[in-house]
Amino acid sequence: MNKIWTFCFAVIFVLITIPLSAADEDNYLQDYLLSYPKTIYSAVTAPGSWQKDDWLKASAVVITGGCLYFLDDNLRNYYQLNRNEFTDGIFTGAKYFGEVKIIFPVMAVTALGGYLTKNEKIIDTSLLCWKSSLLSLGVTQAIKLSTQRQKPYKEEGKEFWQENGISFSRNSFPS
Repeated sequence: MNKIWTFCFAVIFVLITIPLSAADEDNYLQDYLLSYPKTIYSAVTAPGSWQKDDWLKASAVVITGGCLYFLDDNLRNYYQLNRNEFTDGIFTGAKYFGEVKIIFPVMAVTALGGYLTKNEKIIDTSLLCWKSSLLSLGVTQAIKLSTQRQKPYKEEGKEFWQENGISFSRNSFPS
């Protein structure tokens, strides 16, 4: 169901974006769409020009992730033992802010608002949000598909690739 919503919102956004760019004399939409592969290329080649500080930051992220992986069972048990209505409510409410079915329409409405008010900065901002969201969604889904980690409530442990084959239901990491 989530994929259907994503597709519908993508179509709506493109249908809104085309009139936005049609008013410009230059080919804004074409430049915008071509910026996707350029952005991906920049992200993939960026480590080649990293300085010592950049490598230290990346190392810190990897080490932190590894430590959290090894503490996974302990952290899960701690949080499950200390759950209450208030924290459940916070997490339930907060999860909607990152859901595609909420974020994509907000960006589309923002772009439309920028178009109606003829505010190029709002249009550019919404298109940048759209691009970063699509690219991060693609990376996240690729990692989830490649790691095949079960969701914690299935209580199958913290391991990756527990069963043979690829399943779209094993999509817990990263969340």
